Amino acid sequence: MSLSLSLRTASVAALLLCLVALPAVAQSERPAVTQTLAFENATVITEPGSEQTGVTVVVRNGIIRTVEAGASIPFDARVIDADSLYIYAGFIDGFSHTGIDMPEEEDAGSVDDPGNPSAARAGVQPERNASAFFDPGASRVNQLRMQGVTTAHVAPEGRMLPGQGALVNLHGSNAEAALLTDGVSLFGQFRGARGSWPNVVSPSTTMGVISMMRQVLRETERRQQLEAAYAGDPQGRQRPPRDAAHTALMPLLDGERPLIFAASSATDAHRILALQREMSFPLMIAGLKEGFNLLDVLQDADVPLFLSLDLPERTELDENEEPTAYDPMLRVHDASDTERERANLEQRLRAEQERYINQAATLHDAGLSFGFSTEGVSPGDLHGHLRTLAESGVPHDVLLAALTTTPAQTFGVDRQLGRVAPGFIANLVVTDGPLFDEDTGIRHVVVDGHLYTKDEAEAGEVTGDAEAVTGTWTMTLETPQGDIDIEVQLRGDDTGLTGSVVGPDGSEERLQSISFDGETLSFVVPGSQMGDARVSGTIEEDRFDGTISASGMSFDVTGQRTSPDRR
Repeated sequence: MSLSLSLRTASVAALLLCLVALPAVAQSERPAVTQTLAFENATVITEPGSEQTGVTVVVRNGIIRTVEAGASIPFDARVIDADSLYIYAGFIDGFSHTGIDMPEEEDAGSVDDPGNPSAARAGVQPERNASAFFDPGASRVNQLRMQGVTTAHVAPEGRMLPGQGALVNLHGSNAEAALLTDGVSLFGQFRGARGSWPNVVSPSTTMGVISMMRQVLRETERRQQLEAAYAGDPQGRQRPPRDAAHTALMPLLDGERPLIFAASSATDAHRILALQREMSFPLMIAGLKEGFNLLDVLQDADVPLFLSLDLPERTELDENEEPTAYDPMLRVHDASDTERERANLEQRLRAEQERYINQAATLHDAGLSFGFSTEGVSPGDLHGHLRTLAESGVPHDVLLAALTTTPAQTFGVDRQLGRVAPGFIANLVVTDGPLFDEDTGIRHVVVDGHLYTKDEAEAGEVTGDAEAVTGTWTMTLETPQGDIDIEVQLRGDDTGLTGSVVGPDGSEERLQSISFDGETLSFVVPGSQMGDARVSGTIEEDRFDGTISASGMSFDVTGQRTSPDRR
């Protein structure tokens, strides 16, 4: 095998490492290097309620290959000593707008008929797909991933019916590489059309939105009937009219695609459940915060639920203040009672906070299952909120199921995600203790077989202007075997950078330990058992001059930014 053929077929990680670590000899005897990981001697929670100790987990080419004690380790594996570590299936976010980058809305000018605006102006855009707007390099994607979220059900942002949801892995050089399943759902919410007085566009109120949803669904039902009649006997009939919005809604009425509806309040949940009963379509409720107010309704409806992880912060008692029960009958007669009234109102606030915090426990006690939505939650608060739910009485296995097996079953991917088992996608969370313990931290996250190490991710520090380096770079490695061109893509902002490197054959590796101080850019390309390759150099006016180092050797690297990212 010639050198040039070897370079075209090798992965980018193997290419970089072999160029700096091996002499210029014939490559035919060197075996191909694959994306292989081995976590040795770990405690593995294969699914909620099932734990094994002393287990080796082998990952190859993005798939879990082995989960067993004493398993043989492939020769090309990157071995991680997991003797004191715990391995869980990657978490699944049941609903959010994570990584969604929508174009700016056009100026909301006047319309000729405010009571009958265009579908787009009214917010009826179910034909749009989340995969067209998903950016796997977005900073929130990186932040959630490092909290253990490896898969997310994401939907477009917008008004009443913004578009279709997609299931994506939180890794990939682009949306297509991250996509698991397109058209998972249709997303809806009680959000009216754009416009302000005096140019108020219908529907501008919740009742108006409900009315228009009913109208659009009835129109879709009528379109289906016309199409069925035409398909049965087209001769002599005018071909029925079609449009993208009604066509996108037909799978909903056929029961093939659910509507996932954002309903944080009990009132909104009541309203969408009433419409669902009337129109008979499959429904999921996302972002629910007041489920404790409609237990009987939810039990009768039996629809999938994704509870909001946006929990209220508890109001602490003042020093030396004794907790007392809220008295709804308290009446204040004069100014001397104002302090007693204040204390009573604070107790009411605490009581309401506890009701929201205890929602998951209340629903579990009522026999309802659920997943979670991260929408509106700061990624750094995620594990604190999960521990709060555990303290409120939700069993650990129920919490783990809500993060893994329950959403996997809901979205029909329970043979790919949600468990640590051979044949499943290698989405893993590796912790240094039991997941819900107070002092437990995440050590590694694996997405599609790609390893992210928490310490390395946090080590990258951006103290310079991130816009000076974000975008696409063409870099040339000056090696004894000749010049090799690679492409480096960097995204993010001054809070952190993410990136990937693409080799001559199109193979891609996620970068680690990215840092930029205003002059020096450095990053690590993770490798196999041969080690990692570190690239470091100076930036000046879209030019890069530096070196690549691994296995005690280094070579020059030069680069040019070809496509700046100014977002």
